Amino acid sequence: ASPGGPVIVRWGGVPGTVHHVFRRGGFLTGPAPDGRDARDTALGFLTRHRDLLGLSLESVRALEVRGVVTDPGTDAAHVVVRQRVEGIPLYQGILKVNLDRDGRVLSVAGNTALETILPGARVLDAEAALVLAARSVRVELDAAPARAPARPGDAKDEIRFEQGPFESAPWAHPRWMPRAAGASGAGLAPAWVVVVDPLGDEGWYQVVVDARTGEILARHDLVERAATQGLVFREDPGQGP
Repeated sequence: ASPGGPVIVRWGGVPGTVHHVFRRGGFLTGPAPDGRDARDTALGFLTRHRDLLGLSLESVRALEVRGVVTDPGTDAAHVVVRQRVEGIPLYQGILKVNLDRDGRVLSVAGNTALETILPGARVLDAEAALVLAARSVRVELDAAPARAPARPGDAKDEIRFEQGPFESAPWAHPRWMPRAAGASGAGLAPAWVVVVDPLGDEGWYQVVVDARTGEILARHDLVERAATQGLVFREDPGQGP
């Protein structure tokens, strides 16, 4: 580590998981060795401090590097990784390692999850999950629409459906959903993340369905709304609204 104030650790919602690590007025590490890029520096930091992050060596090795973004003004680098278990990504399981231009680690932010898999098999397929997700936003289906061909740019695990009774075609993909302590303890539940766009509804919903039981674990409206007032200029602002 480098000189500075105390290291601050903000824990996640489940004991043993981390949301944010940083040092007040300083860095978490010294400069990276010459020639070592941001990706390797970030993965090395996560490997050395995996116990703090609630990760095993195996889980660190399974991290998927989603990208490295460099700030053109400061040359700071942001390495984005995603946690996977048995090849399936975790829901919102994204970590970002932030480094300065010299490869010093500034902070780690995101969400880690304990990789204990909760009891119960994945018994619901994507079609059943879509029917349940649709019902949660007041769309009744006797059966899911037929599957549609993949589109360029789709993730390998993404399942697309024909449009059916929706404003736009729904899709689904498998995920692990971190669960807080319950009867079976904290861990990961197999789930489907389904996106549905109901007709006549301003919302566009992401619904997480427990693949063991059909329980709706989360639902988010992906549409952001803002109420404001202003003047509209049709052509030339100099001519007034």
